[in-house]
Amino acid sequence: MNKRRFPMKKNLLSFLLAIIFLVSTQTSIFAAENNYLNKSKTAEELKNDQTTITLSLEASEEKTYSDVVFVLDKSTSTNVRNEALKMLQELNKRTEKHKIKVGIVIFNKQSNTVLELTELNDDNLNDIKSAMNTKISSGTNLEAGIRAGKKMLDSDNKVENKNKHLVIVSDGVTYLWSDEPKTVFNENDDNGEENIYCGPEIGQLKKNHKDIESYLNELKNCKSWMDKYKESYETTINSYSDIYDGQTLYKYDPQKDYSKKYVPAESREKSGYSTDIAMYTAAKEYEKSVNNGYNCFVYGSTEQLSNHPYGLNFMLGLSSLGGISTKYDDDSSGVEGMFDNVKSDILYTIEKGKITDVIGKDFDLIQNSFKLYIGNKELKSTINDKKEICFGDKDENGIYPYVIEYIKKPEKFILNINTPVIKGEKLELKYQIKLVNKSEKEGEYIAYTNEEAYIDYTSTGGKEKKEYFEKPLIKYTVNKTKPKNENKNQNKELPPKEKITSSPQTGDQSRNGMYPIIMLISLAGLGSILYKLKKSF
Repeated sequence: MNKRRFPMKKNLLSFLLAIIFLVSTQTSIFAAENNYLNKSKTAEELKNDQTTITLSLEASEEKTYSDVVFVLDKSTSTNVRNEALKMLQELNKRTEKHKIKVGIVIFNKQSNTVLELTELNDDNLNDIKSAMNTKISSGTNLEAGIRAGKKMLDSDNKVENKNKHLVIVSDGVTYLWSDEPKTVFNENDDNGEENIYCGPEIGQLKKNHKDIESYLNELKNCKSWMDKYKESYETTINSYSDIYDGQTLYKYDPQKDYSKKYVPAESREKSGYSTDIAMYTAAKEYEKSVNNGYNCFVYGSTEQLSNHPYGLNFMLGLSSLGGISTKYDDDSSGVEGMFDNVKSDILYTIEKGKITDVIGKDFDLIQNSFKLYIGNKELKSTINDKKEICFGDKDENGIYPYVIEYIKKPEKFILNINTPVIKGEKLELKYQIKLVNKSEKEGEYIAYTNEEAYIDYTSTGGKEKKEYFEKPLIKYTVNKTKPKNENKNQNKELPPKEKITSSPQTGDQSRNGMYPIIMLISLAGLGSILYKLKKSF
């Protein structure tokens, strides 16, 4: 009889362990969400059925640390270089709270590191300016430039990858790669005159891609373009790449063979041309920088658009691998403010956003309890004509930096953040709620302070994102009270006060309230197990 019950005991034990594992790992499952913002939401202990909630963005830091490396095409205009210097001069005014290091790579037929990572300050500003204005000529090797910029960022282990910035400026017209510059020559047989050639000309590219317009459109999405041509281009690299010695054209001499490897004319449509391979290898290096978590900014010049249209398409298409790509016109008005998004990414957490907080069903919001702090400074508040709570001073357009609007059903509030959140300065909103749906029965209870809270925001890169806050919960205990007619001769006792048995928990990140459901299932399962175990003995 007992022998037949042992398998059931084993099954029940396995079921019990599975429930325990599920409950214990519930928090970590939801914590695996990939959140960019440093944010938190906490609740204080109940006092007179009230608690103070604190919502915060960006942990307080004494100083932030960032790297920014410029990778400049040799043809980068003076206007662009001056705009980059203007941006660095503005950042230099913030170095009290932001330690920033600057590096500069200028590429021609190879990469030239003209400035190793150097701290941005008054003493070094002239050296940075001199390096930025370095003039170099001959050849275009975008791959080597990107790789050198990445290597410089890789070398700094004192700055987090998320605070490293790679800024690439080029027209995208490239036909070389590797430190010792390499290229691929293709054979021409036009008009019976044979020669081999490498270089950026669109006419030569058309020999490899008969439907050139379709090919140019493919470049606008580098990710799919790389996937499509990977096999062909890797074969071309392995079979035909050769050292570039400054000569793009070799004419056929019947007295001797070519001294270079080359793609035969009949194989051109199945192989890559020098510009194809140069773009492909540059994209691979760029993708490595993105995968490292670096903030990558690509600026494509329109200067060569008419003669070499593939270049701009390629530069803009790099954003399909990650980061941000934008085009610019190479004149003073076209470059004005072009590096503002780099500056914002270094200085700010977000550009703007709004926090929505839906109050928990067991609580009511105490509406006049809002306080907002930037750093450790409380901002003054006022009520506008719409009955909204406004914090701080209006800007030139009459807009307050922070505005709270209240919605009664379902009860919630929205904090509109109309100004960038500065790194190193914590934004902190405090408010109070009251526990109104409180059990009168003896026992221990938990209650979530809110249904959900989330922030919709515009990142410093201009992307729209959404992230959720933790859901604090309050634990409280209701003690047993004595009947009124019991022990009449004894002194009357005051009703027992509510007690907090533990500090509030803030680890649950589930926006769906999964934890209470799992707990109920677990308790039901445990009761069933205990009952069956009792019967089995």
